[in-house]
Amino acid sequence: MLCYSKENTAPEIAVALRTLAEEYPFAEMGNGKRLVFKKGEKLSVTISGDETAVTYTTTASALRGAGLALAGIETSAEATSFEMFA
Repeated sequence: MLCYSKENTAPEIAVALRTLAEEYPFAEMGNGKRLVFKKGEKLSVTISGDETAVTYTTTASALRGAGLALAGIETSAEATSFEMFA
């Protein structure tokens, strides 16, 4: 189980994780591996001991990172060209 802190997670990510927790092993705090999100320039997932850190650029990349973290996949700096069109 991956556990995040609502207080230390951007609101839009926390809402999405709460919804995902209905089907996937995410929880607001608990006895699991700690999941932390940090705003950055590229998506990366770093797994170290009992903490998994997701560095993200957008909410979508943060959630892609959460999926990678859930799968136990560590990645360094994924540059994507995904953007929303208005």
